[in-house]
Amino acid sequence: INAEYMGITKVVALACVLMTAEFSFGTLIVLLLFEYVIVAVFVAWLVFNYAQRVTPWYVHVVVWVGWVISFSIVFLVPVDLAMADDCVSDCYDRQLAVLWQIVYWSSFFGSWVVYPLLQEYVSSGEFTVWGKWKDSLRSNFIFYCICCVVCVILLIYIFATVGVGDTSSSSIFGIAIAASNAWGLMLCILLLGYGLVEIPRAMWHRGDPESCLRYAEFRGKIYHERLMDARLDLAECLETVQEADRTISATDARLRPLIEIIKAKRPVGFETIMRMERVKDNGGGGQQMYDAPQLVKLHRRVIDAAHNLQRTECEWDELCEQAFYLDDVLQNMDSPNRVFTSRLRASRRGRCGPCLDSLEWWWACAIGPKLYRLVALLFVCLSLIFVWSEATIWSISKTQEDLSVVSRFVQAVSSSNPFWYQLMLVLPLAYMCACCYSSLFQLRIFNYYQMHFNRHTDPASLIFSACYLCRLAAPLCVNFLSLINHKKSTFLVIMGDMDVVPFLGKNYTFFFPIVILVICATTAFNVYNRALNWCGIKRFLFDEYDDNDLAEGRLLLERERKMRERAMGTGISTIRSILSTAIPRKTLLSSSASGTELDSVVKDSV
Repeated sequence: INAEYMGITKVVALACVLMTAEFSFGTLIVLLLFEYVIVAVFVAWLVFNYAQRVTPWYVHVVVWVGWVISFSIVFLVPVDLAMADDCVSDCYDRQLAVLWQIVYWSSFFGSWVVYPLLQEYVSSGEFTVWGKWKDSLRSNFIFYCICCVVCVILLIYIFATVGVGDTSSSSIFGIAIAASNAWGLMLCILLLGYGLVEIPRAMWHRGDPESCLRYAEFRGKIYHERLMDARLDLAECLETVQEADRTISATDARLRPLIEIIKAKRPVGFETIMRMERVKDNGGGGQQMYDAPQLVKLHRRVIDAAHNLQRTECEWDELCEQAFYLDDVLQNMDSPNRVFTSRLRASRRGRCGPCLDSLEWWWACAIGPKLYRLVALLFVCLSLIFVWSEATIWSISKTQEDLSVVSRFVQAVSSSNPFWYQLMLVLPLAYMCACCYSSLFQLRIFNYYQMHFNRHTDPASLIFSACYLCRLAAPLCVNFLSLINHKKSTFLVIMGDMDVVPFLGKNYTFFFPIVILVICATTAFNVYNRALNWCGIKRFLFDEYDDNDLAEGRLLLERERKMRERAMGTGISTIRSILSTAIPRKTLLSSSASGTELDSVVKDSV
């Protein structure tokens, strides 16, 4: 007990020293490196928990580097500003400048060169390393042509306005920085505007388990249809693989190794998938001849179909777990003994078992919903402050009057104590990054690039996230410095003069953030979802919904729950959905199937 007491005393004493001490530049650099170590370990944990088990090691490394660079700005910018405020004339620190150059140019080169090429490399259907790189270059050719055309247009503009003789290498670098910053700032404002509304709203809805359950029931039908479509698509790909396997001779030294590579990419249990989808065997009649390019396309189809199936299975499992837990919460609300129980898991055992069940009831049924609502109100206040501050950045350059609330807040904090000054800078910057990065992680492009926890994210989606996180890092820093009206820092010296292209320089940085008003308004009033509903594409609205839209999803989730409860009673291990694995697609999606008919199929499946 004395040892623990002394340990706690030392920690408190150290915290007090950190809060009151005045740090030198060298001490701040040491603390910065220590913070980098913490972020590196945290990002390694994130990459490990997001990446699929079959993800190549080099994908882990490049994604880890990209995420470390992007997350490090949360504490790198405050350290830079703390050092700059202590300077009287020159705010340029050489040690910090080297670090900023490494961060900026590695993120720039990675997001525009490395990640696009590597993303197509891991998705390629080629069978050799050189073939994958050629395919990657071919796929990115149009992208790089567009980038070159934009650079040429900007160079012509500079030559026409400044003159060829006055153009230097710094101007060319300024073009690259200004163009990259303009593109990144546009993405930053779009994602930030969505996140500033969606994070408080999602937190508010988490305080209402009944509304969350209705939303899960609405998604039940959609996710199950995606799962069935993914199974059918994979079954058709595997049928083509079987046909190619029969067609290609065992003595074909050129094509036989390629078809064996494709066969090795088939997921575990593919025979069950083909039997479930009732794919017919053609028996070898009317088969076409295959060549190497056709096998490359088939290889790409199998890889994409397998990833799509794993992604949709993960979505369905996550939805089921969420819906079942919310159902348990609603059933335990009126529990007289205030102990959380569920038929989908065994009761906790041991001395602490009843205590943990009771604590879970208090959190899930009593404290949690109210705390979520309280945090949501806090986030609403923060979001309103940021929206106002973003919309009034222009006032600094036009009226010389600072209307930004964030800027006034930061200026009110004394920079004499670097610890408190950095903490007050970290809080708003961390909220900005949370809104922006969480929006990117929730982004789903044509249901292809998606992020899933519990090691279900494919390599292409991981690289996509690292690419765009790197593109957002520097623009976020520029936007934050404009937000707090801070004009001297090592970062701004490294960025150089972005006004070499006037319409992409300070004017763009000051006036484009006004667009955040439109983004926040359209997100707050669900303009996108309402427009899709008006076009006949059903989208869920928490304030407007039809119970008929939830009926089929509710039925699917109820039957899935019954299957899992029966499996628990019989001791069957259910890693994947019993319902979606065993019941034919036509029976589940048929609107004319009766409840008795489905019950008979469910019993036969068990």
